Amino acid sequence: MSELPSSYAAKADNCEFCVAKLVTLASPNLATRVLPLRNYRKPLCDNGKTNVFESRSAPSRYFFSHIFIETDFRIILYILFIFVFFQKLFSVELPSKIEFFALIIYNGRMVLKNFIVFEGIDGSGTTTQVKKLAEKNTSLFFETAEPTSLETGLFLRRMLKGDFSVDERTNAFLFAADRCEHIFGKDGIITKINEGKTVLSDRYFFSSLAYQSLNGNDEYPKMLNSLFPLPQILFYFEIDAETAMKRIQKRNAQSEIYERLDLQKKIAAQYEKIIREYEEKNTHENDENQMKIIRIDAAKSAEEIAEKIFCEVKNEIKI
Repeated sequence: MSELPSSYAAKADNCEFCVAKLVTLASPNLATRVLPLRNYRKPLCDNGKTNVFESRSAPSRYFFSHIFIETDFRIILYILFIFVFFQKLFSVELPSKIEFFALIIYNGRMVLKNFIVFEGIDGSGTTTQVKKLAEKNTSLFFETAEPTSLETGLFLRRMLKGDFSVDERTNAFLFAADRCEHIFGKDGIITKINEGKTVLSDRYFFSSLAYQSLNGNDEYPKMLNSLFPLPQILFYFEIDAETAMKRIQKRNAQSEIYERLDLQKKIAAQYEKIIREYEEKNTHENDENQMKIIRIDAAKSAEEIAEKIFCEVKNEIKI
């Protein structure tokens, strides 16, 4: 374990302490579950050097080592994002009886039960299948999408249509902001799940990891989406870019900036890389506490796909 200057240790301790205070003030019940995972002791010092992680438990050591062994810019960026994340998280009024029962920690990442995500390149059919599944039980399923229909999402949709352009890094931050509101905001995904709904989302942060790393830099998308919970089920729609583009061209709609064959081929390759990484993390087969990844042959008929998806959902979620 590498040693860090005392200034880095102080930043780490201050940030972790503030997060702990936020958790305690927001929800004492949650604090009794979360805070014991970390050992809040002063770091050990040796000849003016400080090993900030020596006295911490494994979960805390991993999380904060990931944050603080970086440049000063990255440290500031992470601290700001953490505070915004927790402020948004705890600005939502949560009844004490919930105690985050829907969140399961798996492989260092939260899994949000009753949350189903549909991912794939443009033209793969995710939107169609979300609608078909939602129609199976309108009282149970809640249908949503990213970008959202909120002001943040509408802004992004204008950008996707080519009304204006932004730097790829700005793009990553904008999508993360919209996603944060989508998950934690008023009438957001967590609220709907707590109301007893099963949420179906057409796209989630996996799209950001695929689309916003086309320039070869996946640092920002990974960083900004590292704190969002995983869905219980991820349906990944596999299809070749040529077939998907033919579907797009048949639509009577304005094309978006990513809807080009060369880009769709690159995005498909990025998706495959991302999905494989998450599949490798699922080390325990049939573990109900991990995100289940289901590959869909999106070249099949809409009816065949809909039937397969419904059967998979019935097996995972009691309908």
